[in-house]
Amino acid sequence: MAERITTEALVAVIKALPQTGTRHLVAVAGAPASGKSTLAEALAEAVGPRAAVVPMDGFHLDNTALDAMDLRHRKGAPETFDAAGFLDLMTALKRGGSVPYPTFDRSQDATVPNGATIPDTADIAIVEGNYLMLTHPVWRDLAVHWDISVGLDVPIETLEARLTLR
Repeated sequence: MAERITTEALVAVIKALPQTGTRHLVAVAGAPASGKSTLAEALAEAVGPRAAVVPMDGFHLDNTALDAMDLRHRKGAPETFDAAGFLDLMTALKRGGSVPYPTFDRSQDATVPNGATIPDTADIAIVEGNYLMLTHPVWRDLAVHWDISVGLDVPIETLEARLTLR
């Protein structure tokens, strides 16, 4: 069984990461509506300017590509993301420096290339997404990048209620 930890204790663990000149990556994974974005933002705020949030959503394949692969009806499933591109971003983030990354505009249902940038001053990237700890090909290669991994375990009834509100 995985260790359970409070948000406050997790903040303390993240703040204790050494400033080594290499960026630390903290994975926050969970189902849709599990609170990944909320937790990631709260962690970054509590840690301060050392931390920045990087969401996985910018790696949705665009609808044209999904239509060509007959996968639009599965949008949001692991195979509907650019996993290799996401892995490349994690490699670049780990090296440090200022790194642009794509974001996702829900109102347009489209990816925004270079929609945001993690600044070179942030030596902690809090990465949030559904499949950060998936053991499928490509996704499993992310594991070597995580200094800390957090998996959110939320009851299905709570997820259903939250998703219904969306």
